[in-house]
Amino acid sequence: MNKKLTEKVKEIAKEKGADFVGIASVDRFKNAPLMLSPKGLLPNAKSVIVVGLYFLDASVELEEKEWRNHQYDIYGANQSGTGMNQRLESIAFWVARFLENKGYQALPIATSNIWRFKPYKDINHPFAPDLVHRYAGVAAGLGEIGWNGLFIHPVYGARTRLTSIVTSAELIPDPMYNGKPLCDRCMECVKNCPTDAYRKEVKKINEIEIGGKVFKFPDINKWRCIWESFNMIPPFAEKGDEETFLKLIHTIGNRGPDTGICMYVCMVPERRFKDERFGRTWRRRREIVNIKPEKLAEKIKKICIDKNVDLLAIESVEKFNEYGFEMKNYLPDIKSIIVFGMSYNNKEMEMAVEERMRFLSSDISHLCQNLGYSSLVKTIFPENVLAVVCGLGKLNEKGKVINEKIGENIHFRYVFTSAKIKTIRYERKISISKKRISSESLKKYLKQKGADLVGITSTERFDNVIIQIEKTSIGKTKRIEIEDIEDGLKRRGYGKTIPVVIEREFKIKKSFDYLKNARSVITIGLHYPDACLDTAGKTLSETIGPYSAYAQHRVTFELLALALDLVKYLEKNGYKGKIVIDPGETSGEIAHPWGFTFPYGKWFKFYDATISRFSALCSGLGEIGLNGIILTPEFGNRQRFISVITDLKLQEDNIYLGKKLCKECYSCLKSCPVKALKEEKIEIKVGDKKFSFFDIDILKCDWAKKYGLVGNEGPKYMGVSTNIMPPEKITPEKLCSALKQYDPIQRRLICICEPCIVNCPVKGKIK
Repeated sequence: MNKKLTEKVKEIAKEKGADFVGIASVDRFKNAPLMLSPKGLLPNAKSVIVVGLYFLDASVELEEKEWRNHQYDIYGANQSGTGMNQRLESIAFWVARFLENKGYQALPIATSNIWRFKPYKDINHPFAPDLVHRYAGVAAGLGEIGWNGLFIHPVYGARTRLTSIVTSAELIPDPMYNGKPLCDRCMECVKNCPTDAYRKEVKKINEIEIGGKVFKFPDINKWRCIWESFNMIPPFAEKGDEETFLKLIHTIGNRGPDTGICMYVCMVPERRFKDERFGRTWRRRREIVNIKPEKLAEKIKKICIDKNVDLLAIESVEKFNEYGFEMKNYLPDIKSIIVFGMSYNNKEMEMAVEERMRFLSSDISHLCQNLGYSSLVKTIFPENVLAVVCGLGKLNEKGKVINEKIGENIHFRYVFTSAKIKTIRYERKISISKKRISSESLKKYLKQKGADLVGITSTERFDNVIIQIEKTSIGKTKRIEIEDIEDGLKRRGYGKTIPVVIEREFKIKKSFDYLKNARSVITIGLHYPDACLDTAGKTLSETIGPYSAYAQHRVTFELLALALDLVKYLEKNGYKGKIVIDPGETSGEIAHPWGFTFPYGKWFKFYDATISRFSALCSGLGEIGLNGIILTPEFGNRQRFISVITDLKLQEDNIYLGKKLCKECYSCLKSCPVKALKEEKIEIKVGDKKFSFFDIDILKCDWAKKYGLVGNEGPKYMGVSTNIMPPEKITPEKLCSALKQYDPIQRRLICICEPCIVNCPVKGKIK
């Protein structure tokens, strides 16, 4: 076993934001069903790394008040406000990447939102994830399972969220937790469960053995639990099953994900106490570390500067009291308010900024709570009012904050805390005059930030390729757009599909459509862990969750973060930059468990693996394979790209002239379940070199991967029974008819793994 490697893994996880880390050997999972075990996921697995974050204490302790009144989900707002799921997956992404660079396989598992609603093959119970993180946390020596069935940490109680990385590296396992019992059967979870899930329809008392320790807790009916966790409106039914759930979702709707009450009424005996200011639930005992107000202010300022924040203000609560605001209504022991903001210039940058603000909220609130102080983010108090009171701008007639230097497109977040912090103001300096930036220095900057590949092309070269694409079927196909309406109820993507055709003009774009006076296109590439693709639908678990979570979702947001830093770097030196996920807009979309394609097409769209392919091709990062995606000598088909279009004139890179990467084995063509790929080829010229790839029937491809109607495109691995092949001619009416037949339960959580990518043999030099 490798001690140094073990220590380094934990160090990286902590550096990336983990509150705690533990390691389990795979033998501790010997009682797990094979399809839900580490070896079922990764056959040569030897260790499981578990990383965790805690919920802010105040968000849990104040939730009880809001739960009783059904006013505001503080817990849920704080979970999303600090980006817990996204942060955990970001940590897992980079830990897996580190292990892979050391020569080991590493498979990061989705934190949440990927599970099979129904029993599937050898998995005889519903709501099965790829790996049960709460059991993994116990196996990693981090805590125990309580009567409520939740993972309980000796310091944070049930107020945690976990994720896991399965690896072939033989790491040193942590000892099993052997301290005082963390659950004393106080039965608060039983008494407070609104659906009475711990008493009604309980099948038996589970006895789960992990690492030589046995844990007992009720085997509840998960359908009862989902009524509460989906925040459905009472009264609830006496019987919990799929039929009842669908009936309720179509008659009363739901308010979206909510707190598990079993979680926020739970606290370990050694740390719990009552405080009537915070409500009737337990508070968690913390030790306060004395720190000078000015020193804490500098720590917060440094965090913000390192993450390119444009505006920062720290104010005392007295300032707000002067305006008549009763800030103690939001956090009873509040002393200071921290407000920070970042500008954006388009939708893609706004997405990147929003996640950056979430992570900053986490960093700052965790800094304060780790010192023993209460912290809270994202209450119902409006960000724009806080920003104005703190002197960061003025309100316009639309209620948006305008800052004289950076305009009105600013995303603000805040942290309330009981720590006393020195009042400060900070504004990021931006150069008025243009400073010289070389291609080499820009690439070096991005590589230091974590980019694997960086290429540069002139807008002339890129636009010339787009002009060629306009004349092909890609540029001429009229796409069909469908959205799901929710019949007046908020069903959050569950229940029967009610599709409606929407009108949207599809137009291929050139560089100047994104940025006037555009001169260069910078393409950034990031490799995702190989195991995500190597295991997709191929191992005993038959999971495609890690591919969906990391090769489609997480890698895109890590690219957005890199692109955001690049734009801020350009702005600082006097230039403009626009983040563009897919310059030219020729890519397709994919269905995804995060729910932002169908049925939620009006929000963020998850694009397929062809994003930024033509900018990457023009930048010399690789060649285009017959399947239409970029292949690179470093990583084969295992990376994603994003682009930044800028008015900075840079030296463009040479076209890729290396060894032929596509094996022309036709695996992609043969494996397409809907025969969307055609033997006819599209040929384009970049500079003096010609590239060709298979023509594609875009409507058939969308039928399979955007709308998830074909099982072999991935849905069958989720247990979806819907498998409708496309007609020879696809019309809006035929697509709507097919969508009405879709699985009403699983459709919200669909994973796609394109056979044309899964079966592509090009793996790159790292193999």
